[in-house]
Amino acid sequence: MREENGNRRGGAMGIVSGLAHFEQDRSQILPCFAANMAANPGESEMKPTFAEQSIQSDHRPVASALGVPTGTILLTRDGEKPIERITATDHVITRDAGMVPVRSLARVTTMTRAILFAAGSLGHTRPDTDLVLPEAQPILIRDWRAKVMSGRKQTLIPAGSLVDGEFVRDLGPQLLTLYQIRFDTPHVIYAGGLELASGGLEAPAVMRPAA
Repeated sequence: MREENGNRRGGAMGIVSGLAHFEQDRSQILPCFAANMAANPGESEMKPTFAEQSIQSDHRPVASALGVPTGTILLTRDGEKPIERITATDHVITRDAGMVPVRSLARVTTMTRAILFAAGSLGHTRPDTDLVLPEAQPILIRDWRAKVMSGRKQTLIPAGSLVDGEFVRDLGPQLLTLYQIRFDTPHVIYAGGLELASGGLEAPAVMRPAA
């Protein structure tokens, strides 16, 4: 088990170095998310199966790819469930709004920088096992890292901006198959022991106070 103080030694310098990229990441992700929402206005039919698509055809890295890999555990009304088994009949537990019905699930295959989070790298059981995320996937941070990077108690930070070279490592460009869970509005979900934003860096309208 890694202690938080141990993470600070190698993590602080790596995180500070990521500050220069944070605003650039944000400017790339927000337009991507807005375009995605605009492309699917008023989607009323609940889809019990996922839509599969490839968002990268020539294997150049995609900086705005979002999602989580196969096997990532989500918390639902019926208990823990791997992301690939989520359907529109499920209600997923969110940090900001409790149980929320799923609208759809998409599976995408894309080349992007892969970021490896070692088990416990962001705190006890955060994540609960080693977890690979795309560089742009926003994570809700509610500890000293949030203070360093934003001056706030909690903030959404792209995975790539949390690289410290020890507990959080950049694996370079990788071909990843990712699942993207979609709701009517953005939410923060519990996935693999982390709190992840479902809709890019656009924060939910109401965030529960940090515990």
